[in-house]
Amino acid sequence: MENFYDFIQLNSGFKKIDMTSLTLVEYNCPIEQEILPVWTPHDVLVYCLSGKKTWITCDQSATITKGQSLFITKGAQIVQQSFEDKFCLLMVFIKERFKEIIQLQKVLDTQMVSYPYFTLCPVENNPALLTYYQSILSLLTQTVKPSLHLMEIKMLEMVHLLAQQPSNLPILQYLYAKVSDQEDCLQKVMLHNYMYNLQLADYAQLCNRSLASFKRDFTKCFQVSPGKWLTEQRMLWAARLLKNTQYPISQVAFDSGYEDPSHFTRLFKKHFKQSPGTYRQQVQSL
Repeated sequence: MENFYDFIQLNSGFKKIDMTSLTLVEYNCPIEQEILPVWTPHDVLVYCLSGKKTWITCDQSATITKGQSLFITKGAQIVQQSFEDKFCLLMVFIKERFKEIIQLQKVLDTQMVSYPYFTLCPVENNPALLTYYQSILSLLTQTVKPSLHLMEIKMLEMVHLLAQQPSNLPILQYLYAKVSDQEDCLQKVMLHNYMYNLQLADYAQLCNRSLASFKRDFTKCFQVSPGKWLTEQRMLWAARLLKNTQYPISQVAFDSGYEDPSHFTRLFKKHFKQSPGTYRQQVQSL
């Protein structure tokens, strides 16, 4: 899977502003693939300027069109593109230092210990938030880079505008809770992303850890090595897909984190003592 954040950073054709806590991007979609598997190490707030796009995660899907917004948690998604109209997004990548810099606890005015983890959350826009998006777009077009002080003010403005709509509060609660409890964050990131074709170094980045500390903390949390756990979870996921869908074996392999169907079949036979096709025949005949 492609790291979408790195793709944007390496592409000089996008207007963007980089900060330690945020990256702001005007994204004009140059990709011609209809289905695109991607992942990002940062949460991202997206506002659709034109066109239509669908994001699909392990447990949710959401489509946005012009004038709509979506909050996407860091991790992997399948992006489904529509080519009926030119597609353009305003993207706000929210990095780990965001909560520290703007002091989310004070904005929320409460101690958020935890909050249910979600992968996609529609954002309820209001006139003030729409005006805010336009102000960000104007900053992106300036030839002189905005000052750090101005950008910190804009960050705080975004948080307060989101907080004005009660339906948007789960987004801010999520941001606070996931940074406040790093062990809980590791568990939830892994449980929502194990079925994707990511490397251990990618999972470590998603969990905001070095590879060594990720392996150590993972083993402490799950009582097994990351490699063994991933194989076990992916095989169980594949078994569910074989039982509950009519997807071709190659699609089941891909949706379980394996780009090579032959490699997937060998692992499946080793785990279940039978081929994926035989397993499907047995469980679907019950």
